Amino acid sequence: MTMHLLYIEAINLSQVIDDTQDLATRRAASQMLLDMVHQVAAKLNGLASAISTGASKGLFEAKSLADLKRAKQIAADVLASPYHNLLQVEVVGTDDLPHVTERFSELTAQLQAEVRRRQACSLTVHWSEPPSTAMLSALQAQHPRMVGKRQPHQVVCQLDQVRPAVMALKGKSRDEPDTPVSWPVAVRRLEGRVWRQKLFKHLLSQDFSAADDAVDDAPPVRDLLERFSNDLESLTKDGNKRLDGKMALLYADGNSFGKIAQACQTPEQLRRWDNALQGARKQFLAKLLDLVRQRRDASGGTALQIEVLMWGGDEFLLVLPAALGLQAAQCFFEHCRPRLPDGVPPPDDLPTPCQPSHAVSLVFAHRNSPIEPLQELVKSLAEQGKQGVYKHHDSLNCIVLESFDHAGQDLDRYWQRRGLHTVHWRDMALNPKRLEDLLAAAPKVLPHLPRSGLYKVLADLVAWVDPSSAPGLLERRYKSLHEQLDSQCKLAWPPLWKALQPQSLGQQPVEADGSHPQHAHLNAWLMLLELWDYLPMSNTATQKEVTA
Repeated sequence: MTMHLLYIEAINLSQVIDDTQDLATRRAASQMLLDMVHQVAAKLNGLASAISTGASKGLFEAKSLADLKRAKQIAADVLASPYHNLLQVEVVGTDDLPHVTERFSELTAQLQAEVRRRQACSLTVHWSEPPSTAMLSALQAQHPRMVGKRQPHQVVCQLDQVRPAVMALKGKSRDEPDTPVSWPVAVRRLEGRVWRQKLFKHLLSQDFSAADDAVDDAPPVRDLLERFSNDLESLTKDGNKRLDGKMALLYADGNSFGKIAQACQTPEQLRRWDNALQGARKQFLAKLLDLVRQRRDASGGTALQIEVLMWGGDEFLLVLPAALGLQAAQCFFEHCRPRLPDGVPPPDDLPTPCQPSHAVSLVFAHRNSPIEPLQELVKSLAEQGKQGVYKHHDSLNCIVLESFDHAGQDLDRYWQRRGLHTVHWRDMALNPKRLEDLLAAAPKVLPHLPRSGLYKVLADLVAWVDPSSAPGLLERRYKSLHEQLDSQCKLAWPPLWKALQPQSLGQQPVEADGSHPQHAHLNAWLMLLELWDYLPMSNTATQKEVTA
């Protein structure tokens, strides 16, 4: 039986995501991609049913060739709107293919290959039509507080530094000058300021205040709706001076989710897998929002400190206060557990039984750090987690950037530049169980450990050359550390020490309590010191108790 499929995909995404460092503008790029698919799906309701919808692509099934042709025209009309015209989107139907197979998995691969062919034949930069006077007036009427006077075309957009400016965005105060911006940046920035409200309402069916353009020290809005932090300065406010102004970028990507989708032999199988994945994502987002609310209520704040830079498909990117980074990762592992629905076959090269897993990454950095390189780094960290022993298992890779450091492309060389020649990124990865034990034991142990003493132990381990015997000073440092663990703390120390051990330690066995020096301890002490500021120092409702 011939299937009539419609496939849409946005291409050349860097021109609408990475062309500016402005937070609201980058946020809106993800909104545009997600909204594009949802708008097409809504318009096709009754004509073509959605099989799979992601952040930048959608697959639909029509009942007949005539319905497919009408669906293609409707999709093209949606994408021709002044808003979606800022994207470069390919619309492909099975009637565009020279040879059509009856196997569903092969047919979807053909559609994707046709998009890649068209992308190779197109310009990398997509220039949308210049806005008309009516379009500029409509945008100014919609956002009167934010849109200033129009700009002559010889002025360059101050946010993307490429396109000509057509209008100016008003500053937050009278003393702040207006910002000349291009049409794509103006639309994205204005829409991006309220996208979180739209996203959370769409996913969680809950209304949020659209007043996030107000300053954060203003009185709560009268409509009593919850509102979000306005910028990274307010998002990273923390009563802990060590964490004030620091943020955590949390990224997750599915392991071999593309292969799972390719293994689906019918549209219904792919539809069930897509629904299972999106349902797990919604559950995680709801639980994470509860965690953010708890932090707001405990600190006496008025805004929810969470930023969404990307959401859709099998990946997402969030920005959170640094103190919530590890807890948010634990929340993800606990509540985002998609399972293969009945009837969906696992790919041949995945272990049996197939349990879908994720590569999760965290980057801790200062709020003034440029977003683009951090976004590249957090994605490369997740890609590292897809290798080695964690290839088919959940993993968390973290990195801490102090000041404006940058790890670069080679993470192993990053550790070597810091003088740690035996440390590799594989040894710094965590799994969900180790992360849970680490967060549960840290409040019981860290207050009893001298941080300066741990740095001395780490330095002595790095300088230790002769493996046959440990230096006397290092032996005494170990003894001193364990003497400072009181009776209550000793119950929590073994789980913490075990959680700090790499997945594979090589040939040297490690003691349960780490009471005697070993070269293999280097990774454990390093991880503890790296994450020290970001581990909880007191028990909260979100951490589980450690039992003897």
